Amino acid sequence: MSDIIPDYIEYQEEFEYLDRLRESGETNMWGASTYLKSEFGMDGKSARAILGFWMDTFEERHKGA
Repeated sequence: MSDIIPDYIEYQEEFEYLDRLRESGETNMWGASTYLKSEFGMDGKSARAILGFWMDTFEERHKGA
């Protein structure tokens, strides 16, 4: 996990938002980039990149949770 900690810290607010969104069941997470764009005012490319990183690191970040 130490390899992803610097990047995770950079996107901590977005990742926590995505975790809450997932827990709410409001949307399928494959479509969550739209929510990131709206919530954080980012462009689609950035939102998709952050969402992809969130998905790629989800299991590792939630081990033992």
